[in-house]
Amino acid sequence: MFRKTFILCTVALATALTSCSSDTADKKSPDARLAAGKVCGGVPSEAASSLEDITETKEFKYINHSSVPGVLKRGLETSSAATGESRYLFCEIRPQQPAGKNAVRKISVFFETIDRLPPDESEAVGVTTLPIGLRAIGDDGNADIFFDCKSSDSTTGENDRSIVHAELVYGATPRKADPRERNLRVLQALAFKMAQSLGCAGNGGIPRV
Repeated sequence: MFRKTFILCTVALATALTSCSSDTADKKSPDARLAAGKVCGGVPSEAASSLEDITETKEFKYINHSSVPGVLKRGLETSSAATGESRYLFCEIRPQQPAGKNAVRKISVFFETIDRLPPDESEAVGVTTLPIGLRAIGDDGNADIFFDCKSSDSTTGENDRSIVHAELVYGATPRKADPRERNLRVLQALAFKMAQSLGCAGNGGIPRV
């Protein structure tokens, strides 16, 4: 999927952002384990239930990088052509479950601004799509949502839109419930919150979960 083009860049940028964020007021879960609805600053019940299903646990810890919305907003205001396309680790979710070969160790959520949609992969085998934003596609261990983030007072044309790409990544592992739509529901909740933070017109076409 789209992520494969940027995998090396993602690792480097995520590491750099994590290092920079260690001295900021980023939100970290306390030592006590949290319910699914508390991760990443809070998600609605449907997204929390989906998170429990794909991880097969009900207890979590997380790290939330609070600087990401501001970085993305600056990127949207200046255009990706001027700043370069960079993806940022927004939240890392750590399921608290017994160690095992099928356990989900962590779920990472990235955001980036891009200047055009990548090739459509909705016809690929083993993927699920939902009518969210410009495009939403999920497979066994990942999900991607693309949404338009013009401001509500924007006077730009269709060709001038700024696109935000949200990505959930953890890698496929065997589990009881089909994770594809559930992956998208978790990401939808976080992408909706991001669209609100960025002031995207109509929340970027992302329905509230």
